[in-house]
Amino acid sequence: MIAHGAGGMAEWHCQHYAELLGPACTLVCLKGKRKFASDANRGYYFPNHLALAEELLGAHSALLEHHAEQIVTNAAVYVGYSQGASMGVLAVAEHGDWFPRLLLVEGGYENWSGALAKRYASTGGRRVLFVCGTEHCRNLAQLSVFILRRNGVAAELRVAVGAGHRPDGPVTEKVRDGLIWLLDESPELALVRAALTAAPERQTGD
Repeated sequence: MIAHGAGGMAEWHCQHYAELLGPACTLVCLKGKRKFASDANRGYYFPNHLALAEELLGAHSALLEHHAEQIVTNAAVYVGYSQGASMGVLAVAEHGDWFPRLLLVEGGYENWSGALAKRYASTGGRRVLFVCGTEHCRNLAQLSVFILRRNGVAAELRVAVGAGHRPDGPVTEKVRDGLIWLLDESPELALVRAALTAAPERQTGD
């Protein structure tokens, strides 16, 4: 499950991760609400974490209704960029059984408290990966890594120094490297992990 940032496009993120992960996994990309109704090219946003949670619940329910036999619950990963990461943390912390692994890119570092981390762990949360391209993200994510680890969730941070607030470019390589760790200990994700390990270095455009 993938959630874009404010002003982002679900289609871009779906294509980005399809190229990164290959055909061994299924992607579901949340779309949010159109940012400017008169301009279809200006992207989408999530008004608040409750709106994101509602869309997440709907997508999850639809998956179970139509593809229950193909869904492996403990192999699901929530991926959020910027707003999709920050609001996503609040939306998924109650559902660690749905999403035992989180990939949070340039966001999702500001909301972790001891109580929230403990709740995520108690509902089935296992691993959280932060990927940062800015110093602000890195500084706050380091604290979140400490909080999560202290409350029973494995957490790691990867930094693309000087990359800036973006989901692609140098950040992509840190995402690839971090995903190998994030997907470890999951036999169901072995093919995806193998593809990430074997993939040549690539850069994606804006």
